[in-house]
Amino acid sequence: MSQLTESPILSSSSVSPPNPAGSPEPDSRGETTPIATPLGAGLLSLEGNAVQFGIAPVDLPRANCSVDAEGVLRRLGRFPRVDKPWLPITTLGPLLVFAHHAPKTEDMWGVPEPFAVRIAISEEQYAQILKDLVMRLSNSPLPRENSLEGLQAPDLETGDYEEAFNWLLSHYPF
Repeated sequence: MSQLTESPILSSSSVSPPNPAGSPEPDSRGETTPIATPLGAGLLSLEGNAVQFGIAPVDLPRANCSVDAEGVLRRLGRFPRVDKPWLPITTLGPLLVFAHHAPKTEDMWGVPEPFAVRIAISEEQYAQILKDLVMRLSNSPLPRENSLEGLQAPDLETGDYEEAFNWLLSHYPF
């Protein structure tokens, strides 16, 4: 996670761009194959990727982390342990909304799963938000550990809203 402490400049992708003509390239046997794209970007749209992971695809009006989200992150989270973690973008009541272009990623800054909502965003918006967070967190870094990280969601019956609310009141660090 050196990006969040060293520099707001993001590294470039090691995948080369497709040929200018945009036509398929011959493989080692001389047969034409589709052009390789990073992580199958040409094969799976933002919406397709989101549906695959059961999350909503969102085109954010502003690609940044809100002040409220940063405050909740400082209360619930810790310094991320991977280079490309889920990024906090806003809040939904006491919950923190995280966004990513590659939903397989696991690290959500140590925020317990019950306090997080995930959405899918484009790779471009991800890069903009990451750059914003790198600059903001370089001035005041997060702690390396989080005592709430191991908190598990309660086993509730469907529609048991009163019990869910009571669990939230007893476990959320207001």
